[in-house]
Amino acid sequence: KKVARVVATREIQAGETLRLALGAAAAAAAVGERTPGEMLMEFGEIPEGADRGVAPAAVELEFALSTLDEFFDDKEFVLEEAKVENPKRFRVSDASEQMARATRRLERAGKGNTATGEAAASAAALAAAADPLDPEMLRFLRLVCVGAQDAFLLESIFRSDVWDFMSYPVSGVNEETALRVIEGAIEDALEAYAPAPPLDSWSDPVDARRAALAARVLAGEVAALRSGLAFVRRELSMLDSKVYYQERRLKELDLLRPLDESEIVRSENEGGGRVSRAFDQSY
Repeated sequence: KKVARVVATREIQAGETLRLALGAAAAAAAVGERTPGEMLMEFGEIPEGADRGVAPAAVELEFALSTLDEFFDDKEFVLEEAKVENPKRFRVSDASEQMARATRRLERAGKGNTATGEAAASAAALAAAADPLDPEMLRFLRLVCVGAQDAFLLESIFRSDVWDFMSYPVSGVNEETALRVIEGAIEDALEAYAPAPPLDSWSDPVDARRAALAARVLAGEVAALRSGLAFVRRELSMLDSKVYYQERRLKELDLLRPLDESEIVRSENEGGGRVSRAFDQSY
């Protein structure tokens, strides 16, 4: 039989409430780094209370850049320069739980304060909480899914900027491919979950307690995956409304507008109308 020995490091007063910290790792849990599943696996317990040192329910998915990718060397270089692991694991969290927590935190921090700056920060915090995917997941997969159409971004001239480019949609084809990869991974993960046995099937109270904790973790992880799947499918439905790299670049160069008369180059024998040759052939 296993026992735990608790040694006091100071004098304890009669009737004083004692609290047991779950080792050094509990310090990390206090800032929300451990999910309920990780807490249960490591400590055999999940602290009660939505915000007591436990991160929202989450599932980790692993993605990798394949060595068979025709642009593997270029993409691997980008990841190495950005100090990003390959393969890499990303969390999918329960957006509804994240939103509830963010709302409670904002209510506690900003009661009675309606300053514009703080209101904007609150809106930004809620928007971030509504995203169940680790933002780096889509960034990583945009790079992984760069194909021939967008391979110009891997040229050496863009080498120092390409990882930043991946923070935003690259092209319609690239965005859809990346989202489909996430969608397939989440669907596969959901199919791998088996239904939990009924809680009343356990005769031993200790086993029943463990089963209840496991069922809580299971329900949270399934909710996280479903939240992620719903988010991905919403993103897929909005592909036509997204702004992609070429449009962003044209806006940066102030070229996404009608031409000014002074910018129109006319041919030598042309009295009017626009030039029939390419603009850069005139110089």
